[in-house]
Amino acid sequence: MNNILKHSILFFLSMVLVGSSVFASQKSYSDKGDMLVNYGYPLKFVEQNFYDNKNVAIYYQRFDLEREDTSFKFSVLNFYLSVFIVFLILELLIYILELVYLKIIILLGFR
Repeated sequence: MNNILKHSILFFLSMVLVGSSVFASQKSYSDKGDMLVNYGYPLKFVEQNFYDNKNVAIYYQRFDLEREDTSFKFSVLNFYLSVFIVFLILELLIYILELVYLKIIILLGFR
């Protein structure tokens, strides 16, 4: 496979994985009604502030842009670093798989 095509696919997959990580539920802590919840993997790049009048100490929140009582901040640097980290991990996994495949081909005598 062409290296440019391989890296483009891995980069796109990294963007999708990191972008979709925002929608995973996160544990939130509320003691005064205000909650600051961070989203994103491997680095937190979205920060959302909820106001909750239920006075629940700990529960899980999902990222939501449609709530009226929320505000959020987006860290571009952490997003790019997260994409880079995921890209490197995927690249390393592909490299290891290619080495294992090559070893199998050599052991079976196809080369």
